[in-house]
Amino acid sequence: MKYILLSFFLFTKFCTVHGQNSCAPGQYISGSICVDCPAGTYQDLTGQSSCKDCPAGKYESATRQTSCTYCPSGTYSTTIGASSESTCTDCPA
Repeated sequence: MKYILLSFFLFTKFCTVHGQNSCAPGQYISGSICVDCPAGTYQDLTGQSSCKDCPAGKYESATRQTSCTYCPSGTYSTTIGASSESTCTDCPA
């Protein structure tokens, strides 16, 4: 009984049911649970099996994101999957 209750709690905490397991944007499905996308990645769609890397020119330091943040004005980054604003460097003069 304890196992069933714990399993139910984990399922309802991490997944939403729409006829099948479906993870929210900012998450991906791994096995039967939803996992938050790590820093440097995002997921803007529901029910995906992986996260997308932040493209060059963007970064994301938080987890469970649905988009990445642009480098500040006057800076750029060539790093794919950047997880920190420190990857953004000043544009050449």
